[in-house]
Amino acid sequence: MKKAVPTRFYTRSLSLGIIFYPCLLFSAFESTHFSPFQNAMGGCPFSFFPNTTSILTDPTLLSDQKSIFGSGSFSNKFGINDLYESSFITGTRFKKYGVGLGFTRFGNFIYKESQVAVLSSRRIRDNIIFGGGIMVYNIAIKEYGAASTIGTRLSLRYQMNASLQSVFSLLNANQPQIGKSKEPLPQVISGGILLSPTESVHGQLSILHDISYPISIRLGISWQPINEIGFAVGKTTDPDIFTAGGFIKWKYFQFEFGCLSYTNVGFVTYQAGFSIFRLP
Repeated sequence: MKKAVPTRFYTRSLSLGIIFYPCLLFSAFESTHFSPFQNAMGGCPFSFFPNTTSILTDPTLLSDQKSIFGSGSFSNKFGINDLYESSFITGTRFKKYGVGLGFTRFGNFIYKESQVAVLSSRRIRDNIIFGGGIMVYNIAIKEYGAASTIGTRLSLRYQMNASLQSVFSLLNANQPQIGKSKEPLPQVISGGILLSPTESVHGQLSILHDISYPISIRLGISWQPINEIGFAVGKTTDPDIFTAGGFIKWKYFQFEFGCLSYTNVGFVTYQAGFSIFRLP
């Protein structure tokens, strides 16, 4: 076993009392909160587009904001109502910096994880963007108590040429722990290549390594036949997931949707999200 997991929201959702699972389960704050289109492109830890909740895991794109935006996403992990996830972010550009404020939530009224993130980025050269953030993690269990701690995120984006970018991210380099048991929060190293051979086709090859788990390889491709519509498919390893989804854009509003099919357990997660940009 890699991490011990309390029997929490699973009991209420299935009304079967205490259930023991024969496989590894998520521990505290191991939900990634990717945007629907990030998940559709193979759970890519980085983003091709600003103005979405992908900024939560890739703050480098904040530096390219031209106006205020707001974005959110919603899902029930594995299709189970009590495994509810949501995320919201708003951001803009202030002088030479992009700035953002984000919120995430996972769980139900018995067990709840939440996070507040303050993010920023700046273009330090024409082809290099540096981003970072401070996160306040909070976990609350009904009739048991609550605990908080602080984590960090560092990101770097390098524009290699007009169609190729490399991105690197480090989550929780400060090694935060939470609760009386001093449970370590996930420390995640991510890196990837983002390819845009044309304005309508994008591809990504990335790795994500939570140091408590094997390296996960992520592959995805998207096609945007017209400016208002885009589609994506992808694949991840460890865990083994097939992904698909897309987006529809109308003026200053964008709707995203994603689908993750977990091969090993037979569950499907559906995710929806929205973005509103160019706010006054």
